[in-house]
Amino acid sequence: MGTYRVSAPRLHMEKGALKAVRLTLSRIDPGAFVLGLDEQGTVQDLPEPDVSAGVPLPQNVTASAAGIQSAANAWSAGIGVGWQAPPSDALSPRLRYSPAGSESWQDVSIGAGATSAKIPGLIDGQGYDVSLSFVTPGGVVGDDVRVLDVTAAAVSEPPAAPSNLAVSDAGGGVALVELTASASAGLWKTEIYRDAVLVGVVFAAPESEISFVDNSGAGTFDWTARSVNVSNISSTSDAGPVTAIIT
Repeated sequence: MGTYRVSAPRLHMEKGALKAVRLTLSRIDPGAFVLGLDEQGTVQDLPEPDVSAGVPLPQNVTASAAGIQSAANAWSAGIGVGWQAPPSDALSPRLRYSPAGSESWQDVSIGAGATSAKIPGLIDGQGYDVSLSFVTPGGVVGDDVRVLDVTAAAVSEPPAAPSNLAVSDAGGGVALVELTASASAGLWKTEIYRDAVLVGVVFAAPESEISFVDNSGAGTFDWTARSVNVSNISSTSDAGPVTAIIT
């Protein structure tokens, strides 16, 4: 007699009929029911409950003026936005914009896997706030990242080329490239090329003095520089080429 624990039940069948049932009995020591608390060991702590990390915040969100081509030689004001891909493919970007400070948000239609987009149809010279967040398949919208007071712009004419391009040997396989950015008001960036290969991009205001350190290695090289405006139109000519021997 006593207290037993039933385990490992087995059914024995013959021609589809139950013939026997086999049970394994394990006797339980009666003393197990009378152990004091000090004899029962340390109570195991329960693990912390799972806590949702929520929808992640977008990273590396940037926004700047970007003209949008609406016809062969026509451009409308817009804003280009870029961001880092979310940590999960299940998350989709939600892009919105509003006139600066007005909170009158409008959605921009973009693809689920997009990491950049252009906002079209804006007013040239007006400032806009840009909002980017991630959305789950169930429609949960995470916190947004905002870039405030971005000026929309459009330029249809190519910018003037940079000027005063000069290259000097800085030693150790390093070249110092110096130039003056384009005077064009719609300038977006200045591209620097070595032997026709893009080696640097500088975002500087019109007519700014630019100094760029190029780790070219030793040798003789040709450098050129090109202007690109906010509508992504390049200058029709380049500064240079300038040839220099680098030691």
